[in-house]
Amino acid sequence: MLSGPLVDTGVIFDFFKKLKKSEGKYLEILGDGNQKKSYLYIDDCINTLTIGIDQINSGLEIFNLG
Repeated sequence: MLSGPLVDTGVIFDFFKKLKKSEGKYLEILGDGNQKKSYLYIDDCINTLTIGIDQINSGLEIFNLG
């Protein structure tokens, strides 16, 4: 899957397109709600790894990546 600042696909884009098509009257959601899909922007991943390495080198060993 493509990811980045110029990508115009994904859940939010699909929701807006469907809302616009229905003139805001309804939103069709496919599936049963149990699907999972990753929307990780690669720059965020790299920045997080870099920050984590810097923090480990400074002695901090607690991380919460969300």
